[in-house]
Amino acid sequence: MISETNINLIEKLKELTGIPFSIEENELSDQELEQKLNKLLETYSTNQVSASRNTIFLRYLNGHITASEARSSLHHYHFDTDLYVNLYLLRFDRPYNEDDSVLSILSEFIDRSTSEFLQVSDTELVIVHLTSSLADADSMQNFASQIENTLSSEAMTPVRISFDQSTRDFEALPTSYRNLTLAMEIGMTFYSSDRLYNYHQLGLGKLISSLPNEACESYLKETLPGIDFSSLDSETRNTINTFFSTGLNIAETARLLYLHRNTLVYRLDKFHKVTGLDLRDFDDAVSCKMGMLLTEYLDYNKNT
Repeated sequence: MISETNINLIEKLKELTGIPFSIEENELSDQELEQKLNKLLETYSTNQVSASRNTIFLRYLNGHITASEARSSLHHYHFDTDLYVNLYLLRFDRPYNEDDSVLSILSEFIDRSTSEFLQVSDTELVIVHLTSSLADADSMQNFASQIENTLSSEAMTPVRISFDQSTRDFEALPTSYRNLTLAMEIGMTFYSSDRLYNYHQLGLGKLISSLPNEACESYLKETLPGIDFSSLDSETRNTINTFFSTGLNIAETARLLYLHRNTLVYRLDKFHKVTGLDLRDFDDAVSCKMGMLLTEYLDYNKNT
């Protein structure tokens, strides 16, 4: 005979899951059965709370509910909306699912009591990371780098990560989420060799992404006629990018590329002869940088 306590627990399970449960004759004592039923209730309740919080958060980030509605609903699920919130958008090179190793690996080093994993699609995941103090840009960069390195080495899953600044302003989160999406698109367009994109450190890429295609094409045609930046080979492109990253320093560029100084000078002279741009001249260097970025932007738009 099943005790009244266990009958009530079975009814709670039915209400929570929508599944009709029945207990047939078994060798468990009432106490053992009660323990197992309570364990089931705890498991289903935890999963339901997590799923509900995720749904609320995603609806809020996408502008489907107001800040007050989201705050009220999240408080109901014991989510502290007064802490600092750090958002990270993960975009995977291949689809993943909830049963994949990705989430289990992330859960091993990210405290789930202060974080939410929001599945946007089969290739995108948002991590909502709560902290008691403001996280600076370096801290967020290090956290994103840890995620990228861990997933790459342990899950063999390449991932790109964009992030915005830490905020305690709950009402600013939808804007921050839009910044993440924009940073991901800008990063993949202009800095495809990188894996981490800080929205506030995207430089000229952020400016160019706001321009119409016609303006970009007009600038290239009028300012840099006859130069086909899309045809640059990988060696030339790497030489130019490294030269720019050192502030046009020939000695440092040669060191980073493991080249003799004369070899680097030869490459710069050759580029000057072909394009008319002397990268040792600041104005020509800026023109070249703009030309390369505009060309990458136009090529990306053609392929998407």
